[in-house]
Amino acid sequence: MKDTPREVLIWQIVEKDLPDTIGISAKEYEYVGWQYQTGMNVGEINLMLELKIGQNSWEPSDLSEEEVMRLIMAKVPTSDEYHEFLFILRISPYIDTLYVDYKYKGESGIGRAERFVFHDDYAWTAEQEQLFQELCLDNRNCRYKYGMFDEIFDYYSNIHPDWNLRRYYTDSVRVLDHIYHCMRKNTVKELLYKCGLDMLAKHSADIDDLNLLSSNPSEVYDNVPMKALRALNCDAGGEMLCNDEYRKLFKTLGKINGEIFFQPLNDAQCGYIKHLYDRKLTPKEISRIYLSRRSELSYLWHPRQFRDFLCKVKGVETLSDLANIDPIYGKYLRPGDDDNEIAEIQLYLLQAREFYDRAVRVSNRKREYDWQERDNGYVVRYPQTINDFCREAAYMRNCLLGYVDAVTNNATTILFMRRTDDVNAPFITLEIYEGELTQAYHRFNKDCTPEEAGWIRDYCKRHNIGYGKFMFDRALDLAE
Repeated sequence: MKDTPREVLIWQIVEKDLPDTIGISAKEYEYVGWQYQTGMNVGEINLMLELKIGQNSWEPSDLSEEEVMRLIMAKVPTSDEYHEFLFILRISPYIDTLYVDYKYKGESGIGRAERFVFHDDYAWTAEQEQLFQELCLDNRNCRYKYGMFDEIFDYYSNIHPDWNLRRYYTDSVRVLDHIYHCMRKNTVKELLYKCGLDMLAKHSADIDDLNLLSSNPSEVYDNVPMKALRALNCDAGGEMLCNDEYRKLFKTLGKINGEIFFQPLNDAQCGYIKHLYDRKLTPKEISRIYLSRRSELSYLWHPRQFRDFLCKVKGVETLSDLANIDPIYGKYLRPGDDDNEIAEIQLYLLQAREFYDRAVRVSNRKREYDWQERDNGYVVRYPQTINDFCREAAYMRNCLLGYVDAVTNNATTILFMRRTDDVNAPFITLEIYEGELTQAYHRFNKDCTPEEAGWIRDYCKRHNIGYGKFMFDRALDLAE
């Protein structure tokens, strides 16, 4: 950057052990030494890199109190919902604005007014910068005249084409932030704004490891190539670049397949790359999977569209993870149709499997062991694990998943009836509640055959389980 500030020169001399050519005072040496020993927080980083902090050589003239009050009172809001305004008092030769909250802390009347002035080499205090961020930039309740921002954009983009101003139609106040940092000079934001990286500038205050000696955007982001930075110039990209792990990822992706950054990415595309990375995929896998869906993602410009897309993707991914546990899940569950079941099984098998396995084992110890038996072509047994329970539910397509807590708390008893020639294949699910048979159904809750019903009656007799109230053939029993 041109006209390197004294603070940065001091840092360079101390860090690189260069000859002192600028006459550093003992106090300045002491300050830099303290920074080395204690580390620098965001405030101190801004002091070093974001430069001209000190006395301003120019100060705005005082506002006429009468004129300001006349302007403010002329715009008193008629609605309690919208009571914050940003007034543009002048555009040139400098920009003068006034933020007004007519109902500060719930009280009626003019509760708060803050002035923000934009002029070459004019720097606000750290407190003023924070206030502008909170009251204007990030405040969706703050109202203003959109036409004034058109005038500001037209005027300053004409006299300062090097500022690379943008007309932020959905975030108009950002043009003031853009102008402020280009006027103030030598800030990280100025560097990014002038290079057309406006969305990166928006999030630059959150960078976790700022390079104090940066002279170009690539150095600001740990040498992520400029080509990648231009491609990642969106909200999601700016947020990801603030974190070291994602900067490393983008550098690796660029080396593996530069095609990823051949065209600008939108928020959905960056969000999908983040999603793949968070799933612990390798950079090669991320590159391959992302490129296969890049075109589809390019049409997703609203956050809700991406949420819907990601919900479907996660359903497919979860089902794939479950199928790795047991192929029965991939065979009998379908994303979209069975999302609730998939989400429940994901909880039981991918998030809390150890807990539920133990709960199943403990509950089984409290049951009648003799109810498990093998006789005349059939086997009856308890679920042994939570996967045992879930795979039965996935195949049978009934409401079995709703019984997990009741079973583990011994509020009811679920038994699996299988054929001896295929003991692992779900066949009939039984429920015994308070000593009575309450359910005995095939897949899709179909009734048992007369032969199967006869075997179940004999089973109940052997174990003193009541069955008189259960309808084995609902059509026949109801007719009677």
